[in-house]
Amino acid sequence: MKSLLSIFTTSILIITTINFNNNIKTTPPKIIDAYILAYDSMYSQSDNLKIDYIILDMESHFFSDTSYEDRQKMINHFNKYDKTIINSSLFNLKEIGLADNFGNIKINGELLMLDCIDYNSYDNNLVIKAIIYKSPISAKFYTIKLSIQNNEWVLKYINLDSVA
Repeated sequence: MKSLLSIFTTSILIITTINFNNNIKTTPPKIIDAYILAYDSMYSQSDNLKIDYIILDMESHFFSDTSYEDRQKMINHFNKYDKTIINSSLFNLKEIGLADNFGNIKINGELLMLDCIDYNSYDNNLVIKAIIYKSPISAKFYTIKLSIQNNEWVLKYINLDSVA
């Protein structure tokens, strides 16, 4: 009887351990990876061969939950394009003299910025409205849909909504 009880107890422990291990969730992909994918998708859609600067707006409230290391990761990602990378908002570009008071960028570059983000936790989709900005009359507006697959952000589609 003791051996039967021991076998039963061992079986319960093994089954419980197997179920527990199957229920352990992996950590979700980082939001900075979604932003990198969104910015990179937009940038690769634009006519970017003629510019000298890529300006990444990582100063908006969307980046408030990202660390310095996360933002460095984005800058390092964009170094592959062999352009000068600047992290700045349009407001700061005006403050340092790289944009005029009307919002025209004075350097030969494009400002990539996020406008709106909507996350649907039901299907793990992230819809991002984003802008490639040069001036108030020269901007491209994009809708980008990302989803989580195999614990990574994957581009579902990118759509150029309008050009100013």
